[in-house]
Amino acid sequence: MTVHKQPNDTVRTVAKMHEIARRSGPHGFDALGVVVLDLRNDGTPAQIVADDPTSAPTDDFYYDHMVARAGHLYDSSFGQV
Repeated sequence: MTVHKQPNDTVRTVAKMHEIARRSGPHGFDALGVVVLDLRNDGTPAQIVADDPTSAPTDDFYYDHMVARAGHLYDSSFGQV
């Protein structure tokens, strides 16, 4: 069993994700998003953390921004099809 110190471990993990470059050329990730779950791994249902301390609506990892970036890149790459 691994015990995590929350929310510090989540904040540290997301900070590491900020180091991953999104692509501006032909290689790499198009978009990255973060969804924080409260998952106890004891059979109880997982829940989305609504007051996620790691992602504000203005953050690049916010779900809406990730979907918009992916959509924009798709349109840019395949708009002529």
